Amino acid sequence: MLRTRAASLSLYGATDLIAQLQSLEDERASVEQTYRAQLAALQAAHDAAVERISTKEHDLEAQRQRLRTAVLAKQAAFDDDAAAAQEYISRLPPELLSEIASHVVGTQSVAPVALVPLLLVSRMWKATLESTPSLWTCVSLPAAPSASSLRALRRQLDLARAAVLDVRVEAETCSPEHLFAYWAGMALLRAVLPRIRTLEITVRARTQLSDVLAHLSAPAPQLSRLIFHGPHGENIAYIPTGVLSGAQPETLVLQHACVPLETFVRPGLRHMDVSAVLAHQHQVDAIESSIELTVSTLETVVIGGSQWHSDADFASPAPGSSTVDAPRLTSLTLDNAPLSRLTSRLRAPALHTVALRMIFTTISLDFLEYAPNVEDLTLVDVTIRQSRPLRLLHLAKLVMKLDTGIPLLETLDAPGLAALDVQQAEATAEDADVFIHAVDRFVSRCPMLTSMTIGVRQPKDDVPLQFASVCPALTELHLVNMPCSLYLSSLPAVGTLTITGGSPDACILASALPEVRHLFVDGIDSVDAIVDQLRCDTSVWSSLETFELNHCPLTSGEALVEIVRLRRAPGTLRSAAVWSCSGVKFIDF
Repeated sequence: MLRTRAASLSLYGATDLIAQLQSLEDERASVEQTYRAQLAALQAAHDAAVERISTKEHDLEAQRQRLRTAVLAKQAAFDDDAAAAQEYISRLPPELLSEIASHVVGTQSVAPVALVPLLLVSRMWKATLESTPSLWTCVSLPAAPSASSLRALRRQLDLARAAVLDVRVEAETCSPEHLFAYWAGMALLRAVLPRIRTLEITVRARTQLSDVLAHLSAPAPQLSRLIFHGPHGENIAYIPTGVLSGAQPETLVLQHACVPLETFVRPGLRHMDVSAVLAHQHQVDAIESSIELTVSTLETVVIGGSQWHSDADFASPAPGSSTVDAPRLTSLTLDNAPLSRLTSRLRAPALHTVALRMIFTTISLDFLEYAPNVEDLTLVDVTIRQSRPLRLLHLAKLVMKLDTGIPLLETLDAPGLAALDVQQAEATAEDADVFIHAVDRFVSRCPMLTSMTIGVRQPKDDVPLQFASVCPALTELHLVNMPCSLYLSSLPAVGTLTITGGSPDACILASALPEVRHLFVDGIDSVDAIVDQLRCDTSVWSSLETFELNHCPLTSGEALVEIVRLRRAPGTLRSAAVWSCSGVKFIDF
């Protein structure tokens, strides 16, 4: 019985143990299943992450490839642009590159020395600049050069190679250390003198003039433009032999240079600009002889004199003098140069610009009869000896300020005249009314006139001045020193009115010039009459767009502000400016 019981107890314990084992096995299987599920989820997440990384790497590689392709394309485009830029830079004029260099070095100098900083921009710029001799052809030697500037000059001449040169030389008294460098620079220039095309010399010290000329004693076969400035004084007595031998300059400019003109005048000269001290007759004769020597090729002549002492004998033509034929002469300017003997014999059919100023000997305009193409004529402070009328000149512009201008206006006929500037000289004996009548009669014969300036001397308010001509094409009118008694005919086409000095009546001007759009007043003590007219009657010059006052000290500033306020309301007035009026230096509305 005990055995049976023990066996049952043992069986009961085994069953319980088996149940526990079975429970543990089930728990293990559940844990294993959970682990496998988690492991599968983690593996799936890992695989997804690997896939994403692979996709990202593929995208990054594709983007890297695109960027590499874009960079290569841009590099190729940059290389193409650089090649094109190099070709373009090589074609740039020296002046433009010099201007670029002036901003690089912070100076306004346009000398080729300023190109030196551009050599440091890049290898391409350096190669381009050094391989283009035409960029280094403008050579300059200062009056007091330093050792560094002398080295720069030597390098510049090396870079210019065999190109023709434009040289500028300055000379003045300097210290001994600079003097050695200066003459060394002159020696360098003397070596390249056969290649010089333009030579500009400025000498401030008379004692150095002969030395400078001595360094120019060499052939200069390519010289076409010679400019000589200073110094003032009588001509030097000694000129070194062989100065610029073989030179045939087409342009000669002598500005107060105390060297004989005949030293540099050669046949074939086209442009002559001489400003000399004409104190003696032999100097005048030298200029006349130089002009006669080159008259067949001369195109422009500008002669300016100083310290001239008037002598009636100098103005008399030589008996039996032949005519001076200038077939190519187009421009003649005489300023205080007594060359009336030459002009009286001048025959210039191509002449179109004539300017005669400050000639105190009597001069004849008969040569204009043989110059039918003159379009621009300026006569200021000259005494005219007119022997015959001037008819049918093709003048487009006439400027006159003469002592005896009425006879010329009476005999002059210029139907195509477009611009007229005629004013009484300070020393004239003609009355203002007589002068205005002469201008009136002359203007009546000029239907094409578009711009006119009229000025009188010391106007008298009690003498009425009547200008009755009707100028249908006149658009600009300038009145100088006109009194309040000036009466104008109706000029409806005038859009610009300028008043300088005098005291013209605003009511008369407004009625005669109803369509003025631009009004400029200068040098009148008070313009209260004009201001009151504009302020009180808005119908006066209702189309006014520009209103400007200059140096009108007695004008009321408050009235001007009111004018601007009233005239800007309709929208016509666009600009109004006032200078030095009623203590206000500048007002811009």
